[in-house]
Amino acid sequence: QRVLSGRVPPSHESGAMPEQPRWIRSHVQDVIWKTYQKEINGSTADTLLELYDSQRKKSHIAEATMRILAATLKDYSNLKVARMETSSNYVPHIFGRKQFSKDTEYYWVPPSIQSGEWTPEPPVRYTGNEPVTTEKLLRFFKKWTLSHWSLKEAIEVASDLEQEVMGQANYNQRQDDRAEQEKQEMIQNMMKTLKKEKGLVDVGEMMGLKKAADTLGDADKTKTGKGDKGRRPPSKPAAAPGRSDPLSRPSKENQNQVSPEQAKKNEEEKRKARRLQLQQEEAKLREMEKRDKEKRKQRREADKQRKELKKAKEAEVRAQKAKEQERKRKKREEERALRPTTPLFAWAQSNERVLVSISVASLDKEKVNLTILDDGLAFTGRDARNRSFILSFELREFVVPSNSSWSIRYTEEPKPKPNGVTVSLHKATAHRWDRLAQNHSAVKLFMRKDWVQDDGDLEAEKEDIELPSGRNLKKVTAKSLEKLSSANVMVMVAIRYPWCDKCDDKDKHFVKAARTSNDKDHLGSVVFAVMDAREEKHFARVHNSTCNDQCPLLIFKQDEPDEPYVVPGKRFAEEIQIECYKHLLPVVSVVEEKEHFDRVTSAFDTAIVGFFQGDRKKDPWYKRFRAVARQLRGHALFGAIFEGREPRDFGIDHDAHPTLEPLRKDSRSEKTMGGEVLATGGDNGNSDLEGQNRPLILLFKPKENRHVEFVGDLTLPKLTHFSRVLSLPLLSVYDFESRQKYQELKVPLGMMWLDGEDAGRIENQWAKDILRRLALRFSGHLVFVMLNSTRDGIMMRPMGLDPRKVPSFGISATDEHESQRFGYGDIPSQTRDEFRAFWADTDRAFVRLESFCVSFLEGTLEVSHESAELPPTYRWPGPGAVHEVVWKTFRESVYRIEHDVLLELYSPFRPQHRTFATVLELVAEALAGLKTLKVARMDTGNNYVLPEFGLKEKDKERPSTFFFLRASPDQHRHPVRFGGSKKAEKLPEQLLRFVHRETRGRFDWDVDERAAWVNKETHRRIKRLKAVEKDYEKKMQEEWMQKEMEEFERYKRLGKFDNLNI
Repeated sequence: QRVLSGRVPPSHESGAMPEQPRWIRSHVQDVIWKTYQKEINGSTADTLLELYDSQRKKSHIAEATMRILAATLKDYSNLKVARMETSSNYVPHIFGRKQFSKDTEYYWVPPSIQSGEWTPEPPVRYTGNEPVTTEKLLRFFKKWTLSHWSLKEAIEVASDLEQEVMGQANYNQRQDDRAEQEKQEMIQNMMKTLKKEKGLVDVGEMMGLKKAADTLGDADKTKTGKGDKGRRPPSKPAAAPGRSDPLSRPSKENQNQVSPEQAKKNEEEKRKARRLQLQQEEAKLREMEKRDKEKRKQRREADKQRKELKKAKEAEVRAQKAKEQERKRKKREEERALRPTTPLFAWAQSNERVLVSISVASLDKEKVNLTILDDGLAFTGRDARNRSFILSFELREFVVPSNSSWSIRYTEEPKPKPNGVTVSLHKATAHRWDRLAQNHSAVKLFMRKDWVQDDGDLEAEKEDIELPSGRNLKKVTAKSLEKLSSANVMVMVAIRYPWCDKCDDKDKHFVKAARTSNDKDHLGSVVFAVMDAREEKHFARVHNSTCNDQCPLLIFKQDEPDEPYVVPGKRFAEEIQIECYKHLLPVVSVVEEKEHFDRVTSAFDTAIVGFFQGDRKKDPWYKRFRAVARQLRGHALFGAIFEGREPRDFGIDHDAHPTLEPLRKDSRSEKTMGGEVLATGGDNGNSDLEGQNRPLILLFKPKENRHVEFVGDLTLPKLTHFSRVLSLPLLSVYDFESRQKYQELKVPLGMMWLDGEDAGRIENQWAKDILRRLALRFSGHLVFVMLNSTRDGIMMRPMGLDPRKVPSFGISATDEHESQRFGYGDIPSQTRDEFRAFWADTDRAFVRLESFCVSFLEGTLEVSHESAELPPTYRWPGPGAVHEVVWKTFRESVYRIEHDVLLELYSPFRPQHRTFATVLELVAEALAGLKTLKVARMDTGNNYVLPEFGLKEKDKERPSTFFFLRASPDQHRHPVRFGGSKKAEKLPEQLLRFVHRETRGRFDWDVDERAAWVNKETHRRIKRLKAVEKDYEKKMQEEWMQKEMEEFERYKRLGKFDNLNI
């Protein structure tokens, strides 16, 4: 029905598929009629097609020519070289090739507009002269191709290949021609030998029939005329077969007389008659032989038909058996399709991602379900035959499902079909995985490594890093740790990844602490253990174990089984043992009598005691109090008194009821009956416990002989902050040991730098008095420390303070390197007397610094940054001069002005500093006429640079980086970076053209005139500066060498080299 309706295209003759069905670029593509429509007529590439016959002459030369063309054009993806053999393949009429033609023809086939569509134009035939060479075909191909490629380069490549390839082809062709010639000569010799042995005669040669036929043919062509003039006379009838022709009866005159010529003629006629007889007999024999041959052929045909009939019956039997087997096979496949199958999959990885490619042929994309978990992957799907595929396994490590994705994978055919799923997993920890699945043996039969997608540059991590081991150190799992912690007072565990080497040094001290713990008092009951985080990944994630420099240690206590403590790794075994001592005591000591109370309040520098109205299990405030006690382990000792007992029961003269109203922000700390009341202020965070009996919280400082009551909102953050701040001394000297404690507690620090060179200065005493008053005023909010300007002056730079001007004050949010810092920069410092007068008026200085601290606590201060200092008398002269800028003046001088700004950010340690400074000065002079433009510069070594300039640490070390900032409000300025040459000679002109480009359309000025002037000045000034700087560098080098030689001679005189073998 489809054929009758014309929907089936006609079939044509087509050869067998080539040996290599998949075409490789740089090879000639062999095409048959079945693949012609797809590979040639539907290709989007320009195609050079060769149509040839399998019996063509000089086949080696033609094949070599096509191979050279394919190798020459291999780098051009839009070009293709192909060939099709015509004796076994149908050739479309559009090529105009004659049927059964033995000629080799070349065509250019235009590309299709879209892959799969037929070419829109007919092919073009090559009509050049013979012989066909590579260069002629390349020129023909270049003339017609639509793609862009270099003919000259292609001819050069072809000429390089032609010598070797064509040389081998010519040699092979000569070998074939010589073999063919020898074959023909051998056949001729065999025919001659056969004729001699059989007595055969070549009648044509013997009788000269060939020459006669040629002669007769020529004669017939020359005859012209009409009627009977051109006709031959009738010949006499021939004699019967086997008899000679009747001779004409001689006349009576010649019967008796025969001349020698006549006798010779008669003899010749007899011979002719004999030859004719022989020919007739030979024809008869041939006819008999032909009949016999026909009979034998008929017998063979009959035998063949009988055999074919027998084969047909056997084939029918086999077909029935095969049909039955196929029916059974399909039944088995249908049954097997009902059972789930595990698909094949491949995986690859980079440092941050894992790629999983699941292969399912003819996948039904409507029935795909893929689930990505943080620790596993699950896939279910069906193919076109409704076969079920299931793949599910646990990943080796965790991934981030929200950043992971998957998509359907398609084949690369003109009509793509779904054949699998591609999954991209984002690693939770960026590093190289040793394997994909946790249970590798369960999926290894279906899995392979995709080395094409795998990141080959990813360095293999050391998988043989051993976990810490030694005496008294146990290797545990999650289950064994649970049993161990329930049976021992304390268990300290190091959770480590076997591929992480950041904790090697700290773990050595951990092993040493475990080995020597039995020799220490009270540490014999502490168990030290180590756990493989990769094998126990869920346990490691619960406790936030990662590969970092902190190398945390977990402490599990028997009385707090589900709340382990996390302490950072230590660099000394003694520090680890100290942490064990800190955690041996209960988190909160329940106080029952006065003697116990006295021990609690005097054992540590800081003790915090809570007086609760209810009992231990029911009081709602106790949970918060205990949470703070856990955070301040080792920094303060916590005690709890229940059942509403009062401080006076333990000898403390203090009211039993807590102060509920906080003090005003401007109030001072008041000493009342030996105690202090601290105001916290803030929002009320106790709505859930409103109306319930609030406990009294007292902080005891035995060395300072005072105690402080916590007043205000009893929230966990404020109670924690209160306890942390008051666990430290009221006022202390900043040193390395105290710094470690500040970093652990993360408390805000009020820092006062004093003159370290002249400690007896009166300004130092005034500053200490003011700092003590501030410490009392902000007790519980800020920790105040004193620093030495000589030793700790480097810490003033991030606050924008000048180490030469001390005393100075600043606040750091914490004592960490990246914390926010705030420097008090409103001290008058134009003259020495003004600076001294500020500190001399202690009341006025205290009020101003108190206001500064209050602003910090309220969060209204602007963060300070490192800044250089300009001379007090510096003023920008105006247009035509470079404006020197530091961070303190950056916003007022660059961001908050109505000018366009050309800004240079430079390193103060750059080579040829004077030369590059002159470059910017030349640009400023050239732009002096533009009153709306400012040229400025700021060094990056001593000043903070805003993030919007995009300068990284390595960029700050570059000699110069230029930016253009268009005039706009402060928040809307967007710096445009200059990306031209960095050579001093070319830089001025390029900067002028950069400014001209950025100001185009708003200002009209002649850039060529200014560029000509600046080039002239550049050649004159910079050339002289380079010579001076070169001489200076040479002089400095000579001075350095002289000093080194003098130092060497001095050491030699002192005998430093006497014991050396020099």
